[in-house]
Amino acid sequence: MKKIYLLVLLSSFCIGHTQINWKRSVANGNLPAWMATANNERGMAALNDKMYVVSRSATTPTIRVINGVDGTDAAANVSNYAGLAGGNVLINDVEVSANGAILACNLMVNAYATPANANSTFTIYKWDNETAPPSVYATYVAPSATEQVRLGDTFSVTGDISGNAVIFAAGRTVAPTTGYRVIRWIVTGGVLGAPTAITIPALTASVTVLSVTPLTVSADPKFIVKASGNTMTVHNADGSLTGETVANAVIPLSSNDSRYFEVGTKKYIVSYLYNGGTAPTPPNEYAKLVDVTAGFASASTVAVTASLGSASNGNASGGIGYKVIPDLVDGINNTVTVYTLGGNNGISGTTLVNNGTPLGNEDFTAVERQNAAKIFPNPASNEIYIAIDTNLEKDAQAFIYDIQGRQVQSAKIEDNVQTINIQDLNQGNYIVKVLNGKYETTAKLLKN
Repeated sequence: MKKIYLLVLLSSFCIGHTQINWKRSVANGNLPAWMATANNERGMAALNDKMYVVSRSATTPTIRVINGVDGTDAAANVSNYAGLAGGNVLINDVEVSANGAILACNLMVNAYATPANANSTFTIYKWDNETAPPSVYATYVAPSATEQVRLGDTFSVTGDISGNAVIFAAGRTVAPTTGYRVIRWIVTGGVLGAPTAITIPALTASVTVLSVTPLTVSADPKFIVKASGNTMTVHNADGSLTGETVANAVIPLSSNDSRYFEVGTKKYIVSYLYNGGTAPTPPNEYAKLVDVTAGFASASTVAVTASLGSASNGNASGGIGYKVIPDLVDGINNTVTVYTLGGNNGISGTTLVNNGTPLGNEDFTAVERQNAAKIFPNPASNEIYIAIDTNLEKDAQAFIYDIQGRQVQSAKIEDNVQTINIQDLNQGNYIVKVLNGKYETTAKLLKN
């Protein structure tokens, strides 16, 4: 029975903790065959080592499924599109709820008509899984001609729609063209509330692509707006400005799709940077991870992904998703992986923070990933396992240090899954260092 438990635990650990660094891009010369260069791939999402991309290249848009670990196309995409109707584009952006449900919205350039009809309704569809039929999950129709608003360039789903979640869509009003609205849905206990239209201050450029992300999953959350060509701003729940911004030097004007998230004691924003239709030097088309733990005014860059290329992206289309593995010891040494879609330029998955260490955009090879050790469970009481997927060197060793840096235990690693007894250690925090040939892995351990 212990052996079965160990295999299950090892499998889940390796999947969750693999460092990820792959690119299918113009820059790498391996752009996916299904990806066009006419801004047909505009929205994406990520959850549980899967990446979802809306591709508008076919007559009926398709939600493509990509393996988030290595970037390969999944054997099957989201397969059922029965009942989708209306909008200028049937589906344009995709998001994923924490419970695994897939949600996608249409693009509605002019969301008003009397009487309302499918072609005047902004619609969010829901798939319970990749093979399930879609259902209409949420809708919005402007209450008057002056409230017509373009919706569906981007939207966001934060939380679990089977529990508590916040959904945002936003855009510019059609007449007049100086107004901007954020449409918000609150999900409480799995029940979707009615949409609320929130007016936000006019933006400094005439833009249509607005990204909105909440600061909390609550009944009346503050939120962040990042619009193309505009400074990132923080808003109260009623749409008014809090006065907090993120400097353009940190998150530049040439960015839009952004997400705010917290993991442990850390607070982050991840944002997609587009190239604006030209080929700047260096080109954009990458994602940036920013630390805002000390406040938005003190935002600082943690790491960036490598550029996907310099192909023209005049619509500034693209997006980001992320996966986090929380550190259970102090809430700081978390692992953050970012998935990026750059319109016309490709897709990527990159671990930007590994056990609290920023990795920048440094490439690391499959051999380095294979030789990285996995240490689990954590916290632990009686024993830990050290797993090395492949390439175990004959001199591999493990060392355990207390918080004063004193070595308190060591062990030779003779198997790919090595058991180390820690019963004699006092309760508290330790550092485990694994040396496997030229490769070194260091991790915190909590003995309880």
